[in-house]
Order: sequence, then structure tokens, then C-alpha cells
Amino acid sequence: MLIQDEVAHPTRTRRRALAAAVSGHAIEWYEFAVYGVVAAYVAAAVFPADDPEVSLLLVWAGYATAFFVRPVGGLVLAHLGDRHGRKKALFTSVLLMSAVTVAMGLVPGYEAAGLAAPVLFVALRAAQGFAVGGEMSSAVSYTAEHAGPGRQVRTASWLAAGTFGASLAGSLAATALSLVLSTEAMTAWGWRVLFLVTVPLGAIAIVLRARASESPGLADPSPPPRQAARLPVTDALATQRGPMLTFVGIAVLYCIGLSVAFGGHLNEMLLHGLTAPDALVANTATYAGLVVSILLLAPVCERLGIRRTMAAAAAGVAAAFPVLFLCGSSGSLPLAVAGGVVFSVPVGLSATPVYVALAQMFPARVRVTAGALTFNAATAVASLVPAVTLGLRTATGFEHGLALWTALGLAVCVASLTVGTWRQVHDA
Repeated sequence: MLIQDEVAHPTRTRRRALAAAVSGHAIEWYEFAVYGVVAAYVAAAVFPADDPEVSLLLVWAGYATAFFVRPVGGLVLAHLGDRHGRKKALFTSVLLMSAVTVAMGLVPGYEAAGLAAPVLFVALRAAQGFAVGGEMSSAVSYTAEHAGPGRQVRTASWLAAGTFGASLAGSLAATALSLVLSTEAMTAWGWRVLFLVTVPLGAIAIVLRARASESPGLADPSPPPRQAARLPVTDALATQRGPMLTFVGIAVLYCIGLSVAFGGHLNEMLLHGLTAPDALVANTATYAGLVVSILLLAPVCERLGIRRTMAAAAAGVAAAFPVLFLCGSSGSLPLAVAGGVVFSVPVGLSATPVYVALAQMFPARVRVTAGALTFNAATAVASLVPAVTLGLRTATGFEHGLALWTALGLAVCVASLTVGTWRQVHDA
């Protein structure tokens, strides 16, 4: 009956697939937004230090920990997705992710638990990184395989916009709480509420993914016996090295762009005199600009293709970064908002081609694994942006770390666009 329903109602099936993918993917990016916007409050509650800058540095170091555990989770969950179905990987990921995020909201403060508080928080953050390791590649593969040729760009843009819509919701919720509650209340318990909201969000995602149908992309022709005998990771590394290196090049710019736009920009605002609530307002505006940019600029990818769209995005990042930096360090809220929105446009332009590239550059038999290995490598690099930039400032007084990170992302992307292995498979 389920198969007959899918054949008779392909549009309904695609919508259900997109809803199942977005629901869990949204939790990952909701938490990404919440962690960034409440970093100052978490720093005071869980990572106290005499110097607020050092406290904030410890929070971002804990943040980066999860991204270095992600590749491990990615290998496990991507293996599940490539060998046993996208649905199982997606369900397992959202179940673990929801449970750990809720637990983070229940960690006792430093005053109550001493050193156990930051240790437990970082451990949970690492477990969260494991849980989301296969989320991106599983969700993108799943939606692209349900969409089929001709609809992948539009589906990718909705997946990206939907997830950052969740980030926007998290940022709005954090901003609203910070405006209603005192700084003391936000530090004591307000930030915890934002993590505990994952309870209903996770329940919805778990139900949607439990009811979702399996990806039709798994019905592609069986690989040759030698490939079938390999683990997906072995197969990917043996047959997809060129496309993987190419994809990681464009993903690095996208991920660094996100880290600069949110974690990096947030730090600049806080260190140049803006209050935490003011910084949250600017972050929220940046998320809104990102969502709108993704939706409005998706047709550019449909018309120009992945490479030329990424080239345009790289040029936009190079042009917009000075605006972001000058506005973020101005100490003015209106300028900080303007800088974030301006920078969100080229970052939003890069989102759709990155999602589409993951779906189109790798064959279905190793798509989740190859995508997880490469995207997690990019996020691991990008996760260092806030902590390393703050560390350089604290240790040496150097204030242009964000510029160096942006230049790194641009250089890697340009290399990928010029000498990378670009191809499109036709089994999605």
C-alpha cells in the first residue's frame, strides 16, 4: 500500500521526504544558532573565569570539540546510511541529537558542580557532534534522491532555507528571552530553556522520520563485486578522492563563511562594546538575511550551475567581508546589523550549490559517506574560527584573525574551482 501510494502521489512523497529531512536537520542548525547567541551566558554559568574574554574562549573551544568528533559519528552513521538505508541513519541521528541537546540544558552550573560542569558540558557537546556527523549528507542525499533530476536545486534551497529558518527561530527566541529577562536570569536559567525546547522539536522529527519512506536512490544498479565487498569508507576513498577534494574546497568557504558571520561577528560585537542582547539582535538579522538570500538566489544556481555560482559567491564574500568587519567592530548596533545582513547575501548564495554538489558529485552507493567525510572536514576547520581568532587576540593582540580565516576559505575555494575534479553522476 505504501509503495502504491508513493507511485500514485509522487508530489506528496517528495513533500514528506523534505519534511522528514528538514525536521531533524533543523534541530542541528537550531542548536548551532542557540549555542552561538547564548555563548556569553554559557560562559558565565559553566565556564567562569576572571577574564570574560578567557571565559568566552573556553566556550568556543568546547564548541569546536563537537566538530572534531563529527567525523567519527559521520563514519558510523554514514555507513548505516549507505549500507542499510538513509531512513535508518536519519532516524538514529535525530534520536541521539535530541537527547544530547536536552541533556546540555540540564548541566549544572559551575557554582553547583565545580569543574564537573564544564567537563560534562564539553562531553555532551562531543556526543552531540557524534550524533550529527551523518546528518548533513544523509538529509541532502535523501531529499535529492526523492526529488529526482530537475528538482534538486529547488529542493536543496528549501532544505537549506528551512534549516536556517530554524536557526532564525532559535535566534529570535534567544533575543526575546534576553530582552525580557535580566542578565542574571539569562545566566542562571534562561539559556537552558533554549536547549530544552528541543524536546517537542525532537519528538516531531522522530515521528516524521519514523514514518518516512526509504530513499528510491538505493534502487540504483548494484556495484561491481569488488566494490560491494568494500566498506563504504574504503570504497569512497578508493574511487572518489578527486570529487571529495573538490567538494571539500567549496564546503570550506561555505562553512567558514557561516562561522565568520555568526561566531566571529558575535565576538567582534561583544568585544567592541555591544551588550549581549544587542549582539543577539544583530545575529537574528543576519539569520533572516541568510534565509531570504538562499530562497531568492537559488535560481542563480539553476541558471549558472555549481561552479559559476560558487565563483560568484566567493567574489561576494571577498567584497562583503570588509563591511562585516568594520561594522562589527564599530560599537554601533545599526552598523552591526547592516554588516551582518550584507555578509549574509554571498554566504546564502553559496548554500544551494554546496547542497546540490553533495548530491550530484558522488554515486548513491557511497554518497552519504563521501559527503560526511568531506563536509565534516570542512566544519571541523570552520569551527576553529571563533576560538582561534579570540586566542590570537588574547595571546598577541592581533585583531585581524577573521580576515585570515576568510582569506583561507577563499583560497581553498578558488583552488577547488580551478583545478578540482568536477563531474555529475546520474543515479540520484
